[in-house]
Amino acid sequence: MPWLIKPLTTKSYLLFAAAALLSACSTNAIRPQDAKATPPERVYSPLTRASLKEPNVTIVRDSGFYGSGLNIHLSLNGQKLATMDAGEKLELRLQPDTYVFGVLPSITLGSVLERSIETKIESEKKYFFRIMIEDMVGTSIQRYFP
Repeated sequence: MPWLIKPLTTKSYLLFAAAALLSACSTNAIRPQDAKATPPERVYSPLTRASLKEPNVTIVRDSGFYGSGLNIHLSLNGQKLATMDAGEKLELRLQPDTYVFGVLPSITLGSVLERSIETKIESEKKYFFRIMIEDMVGTSIQRYFP
């Protein structure tokens, strides 16, 4: 039987390494309950401070290796709201109105633009947003339903 087992070639090692790197370069959506809270020193808005009412907006940044070396700046209606790391969440209590949530990497190389989403927040509803890093688009934010 030993004659059936062939030693791995350099090409096999390279294919294995490439597959491992590609699988590590993806971001993964995580459930809000599995994300850790963004530390208070990276939250710049009183909207996130403890209130008597339950939060109605939860923003979760994907976990994963790809893009984990840089933080993401989150803005609300053009004002810096927080700086988030991979696998973190931010919970807010917003009044009913229309809001624009924007995301931008903390380090921009070249002409990276802020990506944003406009959402109408209604009373008595819960809203979830996902921040992710996509290969060709860069950072983006979208509404999702966990």
